[in-house]
Amino acid sequence: PFGYAFAVTVDGADFEITKIDDLTARVSVTMPENGEYTIWMNSSSRCHIEKENIVGAYEETVYTSTAQDIFDKAYAEINEVKAIGYTDALEASCEFWHDFWQRSFVYYDNGNEAESDYIENFYYLSLYHIGGAAYAEYQPMHFMNGVYSACKDNDIKWNEGYWHFNQRAVYNALVASNHIDGYQSYLNFYNRLIDAMTTFTVN
Repeated sequence: PFGYAFAVTVDGADFEITKIDDLTARVSVTMPENGEYTIWMNSSSRCHIEKENIVGAYEETVYTSTAQDIFDKAYAEINEVKAIGYTDALEASCEFWHDFWQRSFVYYDNGNEAESDYIENFYYLSLYHIGGAAYAEYQPMHFMNGVYSACKDNDIKWNEGYWHFNQRAVYNALVASNHIDGYQSYLNFYNRLIDAMTTFTVN
């Protein structure tokens, strides 16, 4: 029901987007003479358009936005960032991640350097994924998709009312790693669901 669109555009070079299949597209960039270009990418969803309708994944919900609306929204959000400018956008991103990584660290040592390095690197990779998605306004992530919904678990029939476990398994890590502010989108999501869940439970 959320409806996602992924948008790509390129500044400073000619490019072509080719559809490979229903899940794959190829972006072909012609290298400019100066060798410099910028690729802008963004994912948006119906949640950013129909905020008043997004309270949960209910089949009864009537959505008015089309696939094209979501696609247009994704590009509009790219243009908002482009208006800030590449340098300022990059600086803001660097500031976010600098603050993010300063908040905690882990060190593993079980006597096997290769195993210790692997576990430690996996921890930081996982935390990076969480940091890149946990602050979403309308779609808190969970361990199977959420913001990273490209895994296409369409054949899994989740109950539309309750799937808290899939999210707490991710968000609890933010508390332990001193990123409590990232927990806020998770709380906001369920606070917005109170009325809907009350109705769902009664029915």
